Parts: sequence; C-alpha cells; structure tokens
Amino acid sequence: MSSDSKRSVGKKEALAATGIALGASAIGTAAAQEDGDVVVFGEDYVPGAGFEVAAQADESTKNDVFQTAGLDEEFDDPDDWDLYLITVDVSGSASPPGFLMTEDSDVDSGDTGTMDEDATMRNPELNLVEFTP
Repeated sequence: MSSDSKRSVGKKEALAATGIALGASAIGTAAAQEDGDVVVFGEDYVPGAGFEVAAQADESTKNDVFQTAGLDEEFDDPDDWDLYLITVDVSGSASPPGFLMTEDSDVDSGDTGTMDEDATMRNPELNLVEFTP
C-alpha cells in the first residue's frame, strides 16, 4: 500500500471515529445561506439520493475533522463553515453516517434534502464533491 493510500485510510478511520463521537455532540443551527451549495466527501455522495441531517458538529469536533482531513486550506475561512453528520438513503436504507459541510447555512437536525445529480468535483485530491440540495 502506498503512503498516500495509507494516509487516506488513516484519514477515513479518524473521520469515522469522529462521526461516531459526533452522535453525542450538540445540535445547533447556523445563519442564513446565500448560495445553497454544500460539500460532502466523495464516499458520502450518491447522486439523486435523499439525505437527513442527524446533528451539527460542535466547534471542537469540526476543527478535528477539518484538520484530520486536511480541509483547513480548502476553505477561504474555515470558521465560516459548519459541519453536519448526515445519513444518506441508499435503496431504502440509511448509509453509515457521513459528513456535510456548508457555509452560512440554515440547517437543523432532522432536515432532509436530495443530492443534486449535477454535482461538481470541488477538490479531487481531498475527494470533495459540491452540489446544491
């Protein structure tokens, strides 16, 4: 396994552990969203699938995920972004928890949406996909 592959596996393991811990974190809301775009990791993106917001990550958890995944340099101002734990409906059953990131959004626990089929690859190296729900 190459060092890049090992690093990717390590990041996914760390993110999965953080996702499990996130289930117990605080649920909150953010300010109004201007453009409606959200970002997910490629493994969490299923074109046309429905998703549900389970919880908003607290600031400490968000910072841990951003640092572990190397997202600190991806966003102009990481402090403006919120991180949510989501489940994706895949063939009638929920997927393992995934992450959804959005800037200045109005998102609440229990909100649902559909993943746009016209998504764009925001950053192939970080495996980030951007779409409008």
